[in-house]
Amino acid sequence: MKTTLLLVEDEAALADSLTTEFELENMSVIWAKDGAEALTLFKNNEGKINVIILDWMLPKLDGFSVLRKIRQSSQVPIIMLTARDYIGDKVAGLTGGADDYITKPFEMEELVARVEVALRHNRQAVSPATIFQVDDLLVDTDNKRVQRGEVIMPLTQREYELLVELVAHQDEACSRDDLLAAVWGTDFDGQPMKQLHDRQEQQKLFIMNAAHELRTPIATIRSHAQLIERHGRAHPEIVLKSVNYITEESRQMQQLIEELLQLSRADRLTLDTHLLNLSETVQHLAEKLASAFSQTIEVHVTPNMSVESNESAIEQILDNFVTNAAKYSPADTIIAVNLTRDDDGNAVLAVLDQGAGISAEDKSHVFERFYRSANVRGTVPGTGLGLAIANQLATINNGRIKLRDNQPHGTIAELILPLATTKERHQLNES
Repeated sequence: MKTTLLLVEDEAALADSLTTEFELENMSVIWAKDGAEALTLFKNNEGKINVIILDWMLPKLDGFSVLRKIRQSSQVPIIMLTARDYIGDKVAGLTGGADDYITKPFEMEELVARVEVALRHNRQAVSPATIFQVDDLLVDTDNKRVQRGEVIMPLTQREYELLVELVAHQDEACSRDDLLAAVWGTDFDGQPMKQLHDRQEQQKLFIMNAAHELRTPIATIRSHAQLIERHGRAHPEIVLKSVNYITEESRQMQQLIEELLQLSRADRLTLDTHLLNLSETVQHLAEKLASAFSQTIEVHVTPNMSVESNESAIEQILDNFVTNAAKYSPADTIIAVNLTRDDDGNAVLAVLDQGAGISAEDKSHVFERFYRSANVRGTVPGTGLGLAIANQLATINNGRIKLRDNQPHGTIAELILPLATTKERHQLNES
């Protein structure tokens, strides 16, 4: 009987190379592209799945949550395959129930070997319960029981969580900040320390996300290259497909690196601004963009609107708005580019699309670096940096970006900039 492997990976190109590899290793592969689908497929195939390869950063439900839910009912071997290489993540994954933890990029031959080892160990023995013991102190995390000698110790939830954190890292030095973050989290009321911790966590999250977004295409490229190396001669039909994936992932990496550099520049940038005829600029840029997309782009510009701004930044923001509108809208729809004046005397550059729109939950996160909605991650190309860059450029230009719902469906992305004064407009006309 064939071994059945559940592959949980949101990047289609990487999933394709892994599926091909393990099918050539005479395994049946079931692919889940997000955490919620993984749990559904696991439940529908319960008892049939022999091993799971599980990514951490997944749409809809993260891999660690998937791991914990599966461990509530099954001891099937689970190998985490992820770009998250922080030691705390590795410890969390392994103590949370993973049988192995491999970071991207990886060697295909090693991954195959580790899957075989996990299957062999599973046949030989059932994994023991998670129990920590220090002298006569016993901490049973499966049953949430703490025992000292023969005495069961009643602890509060906080006391229990703190004790588990200490015994789980008994061979490590745990700092006060680490314990506060792990046990109290955002409930800790020491605000200066909490704010410092939050900033550190944001920096760590940015680095982790950047590493994930860079390592994933590298892992895809290497996995397809190794697939060709290992099986290309016997199966020439896989070569062209793998080469196409390598080319596409290389482009994705290039785009990501360019956007990271743009974001880095925007973070420390002081723009050279000047009085700009925004009406002429928007008209020219929109006409230039119209030929780049399959949708029809309609332009409605109020004439003679001037702002103190940077033309290159305006171009980059408008390009991001229109690119997003085209990416998430059907090809036969209309994208409108409007420039109007609001009641507060501001110039409002708006791009209206007829796509699926942005949920209320996603609206509160779309300006975060690397954020991508669970509905599009892994299916629609992108880095999650475009709006973060646009927002930073808008701020530098003394403007702001606002997202609203279009009716009956779609999104309106607005750049709001203060209009030039009458005196400044006269100076522009005279020049």
